[in-house]
Amino acid sequence: MTGNEPSPAEWCDDGDPSIAAHDQARRHMKDSTTYWLTSCRPDGGRDVVPVPGVWLDGALHVGASRATRNGADLRRDARCVISTDAEGSDLVVEGEAAIVLDEGKLERLAKVYAAKYGCPVTVLGGAFVGERLPGAGSPPYDVFEVTPAVPLDFSGSFSVTPWRF
Repeated sequence: MTGNEPSPAEWCDDGDPSIAAHDQARRHMKDSTTYWLTSCRPDGGRDVVPVPGVWLDGALHVGASRATRNGADLRRDARCVISTDAEGSDLVVEGEAAIVLDEGKLERLAKVYAAKYGCPVTVLGGAFVGERLPGAGSPPYDVFEVTPAVPLDFSGSFSVTPWRF
């Protein structure tokens, strides 16, 4: 960051009454069905694609085929941005993505994906396999947990409201 940009702590000062309620932010992230993932390409450019996602255990989880650019980008560089629109709130979350390898968590995530998107998947070798996840490319799918760092709510205007999870 440059010296002129606020730090995440400054964006998300708990004493600021303009910060949106974190319960509302979590609900919007959970209820949305289309998430736009921005990843960092090796040449420094950005790749923006719609991906399926589910909210579980305080983080957004997105699926990406091992054959897609965004999947390769996230494996190489964890920095990313997730954007979504839910109930008139335009949400943008900067964060870092980590591959989920825990079989138990992947099984739980598979159930949530199936319930949300109607596409059952099986966990095999630390990834999802099975039917095609909407917008995620062809299987197998790595599942990435995006830990929110800087969450922002634009709520139908060009002004921003920071919030915490």
